[in-house]
Amino acid sequence: MEQPPQQHDSPQADLARGTLVADRFLVSDCLGVGSRTSVYLLRSDDEEQPQVVLKLLNRDAARDPDARERFDRERRAALSVTHGNVIVASEAVEVEGLPGVLMEYASGSTLKEVIADTAPLPLEDSLRLGFQLANGLQAIHTAGIVHRDLKPRNIFIADGIPKISDFGLALLPNEPRFGPAGQVVGAIDYVSPEYVQKGQIDERSDIYALGVLLYQVLTGEYPYERADTPVNSLMKRLTGRPVPIEQFRNDCPLEVQHVVTKALEADPEKRYQSAALLAADLKKCIAPVAASHVEETPRFAEFAAYEAELEQQTRELEQQLMRRKLVMKIVAGMAGLVAAGGLALVLAPNSTPTRVPEKQAQAEPEIPQKELSATLESRKQSTPETSKSGGGSVVGLPVAAPLEEELPAAPDNVAPDSPAAELHSVEDLEAELARESEARNAAAESAKAPAPPKLIAREKPQARSGRTTYTIEPGDTPASIAAQFGVSSRAVIEANDIVDPTRLMPGEVLEIPVE
Repeated sequence: MEQPPQQHDSPQADLARGTLVADRFLVSDCLGVGSRTSVYLLRSDDEEQPQVVLKLLNRDAARDPDARERFDRERRAALSVTHGNVIVASEAVEVEGLPGVLMEYASGSTLKEVIADTAPLPLEDSLRLGFQLANGLQAIHTAGIVHRDLKPRNIFIADGIPKISDFGLALLPNEPRFGPAGQVVGAIDYVSPEYVQKGQIDERSDIYALGVLLYQVLTGEYPYERADTPVNSLMKRLTGRPVPIEQFRNDCPLEVQHVVTKALEADPEKRYQSAALLAADLKKCIAPVAASHVEETPRFAEFAAYEAELEQQTRELEQQLMRRKLVMKIVAGMAGLVAAGGLALVLAPNSTPTRVPEKQAQAEPEIPQKELSATLESRKQSTPETSKSGGGSVVGLPVAAPLEEELPAAPDNVAPDSPAAELHSVEDLEAELARESEARNAAAESAKAPAPPKLIAREKPQARSGRTTYTIEPGDTPASIAAQFGVSSRAVIEANDIVDPTRLMPGEVLEIPVE
């Protein structure tokens, strides 16, 4: 749930207590009324049903077609993302002719309150918070959405878990990712330089905002020096560098400072190209920090209890990577044969042809998500009871989406622009998978502390002459696109720096290298 709207001349709520919502909820209380929307606490006769909140467009605002359209966009964006670090919206509803959306509810504090009261946060807590927010942001971007308003007030800490809220300014899939230069929508302290200067906005703009948030929880300060006017302050941000974190704390490793600085790069090409890559680097920073503070943190016993579970999940994650590599071998071979005019088939020993699927769904591994330390817990406990001025938030299941996996390289025996040299039978592939799985499990058992696979971003291939463009359609894969142009799927993947070939975004324009 978003922060309850700010009060404006004490407007009256449109719904009375006891109003029926979605045929199964009753309005219990009004948490806040703003100029455009209101937030209501709902209850149900089902004791096992968790409390939910209703965000509703106000009656006056509903008379404005633009306000209705904006709320509908916000609602669609919120309903399209499901992740443990994103506020959960469950259902679109209409109450007394007014559009609304149902969301889960729990008490909590905003990150703005946490920064004001407790920043700088402990180093490990700061990294875990950034890691979880990066995971949530990646889920938003995977849905084709640019949040565009990531700021402390739109982050809730619910039961120690950070959650991204408020899709009021979000850009939906297929909406333009640019606008007039100098016309900024969003909080000026968190908008990216390219948005201010060129009107350009994409997922990397959200990553910049997350970099500002991470800097603030680490230092309690804004990354750039303030000037005498907002315009001059903006110029410092566009032309200068962030104030070094070491000026505010002496326990921040250089690796952590590098991660934050990279997220804040003024040039979007030098910034992290995905939130998953940012999360991967933050994850690598957490382990040594946690190890160096074993005696100081009360969470060590809790972490030790998870050790066996973490080792098992590490082995499962490695198995997922092996399966994906085998799938990529099949896809690469199929693309080559289709490009050559043939039909790629996997033949079992009984010669019964089985068409190779273009994309094989994989069970995503879960990465355990730890709550923040007692610092945030004590802050939550000190928060007053929910009132009409704010204090509610939505909490979903604490499930973290998996990080982006390393993009498997094409088989060594397949040239970048030639058909595959060989295909395996189904039984051969299953046997190979079993052998590799057995070897991996044996290695994991003998390893003292198995590490999750490293997340590697491929370097952008050098530009080549002879290119055309293609707009992704629903159901497209690198293999199917490559087949249309007679090139290899690997060439398509590398030319466009595709990190996860199973998640192409319809409407995105790809460059296709052609001879």
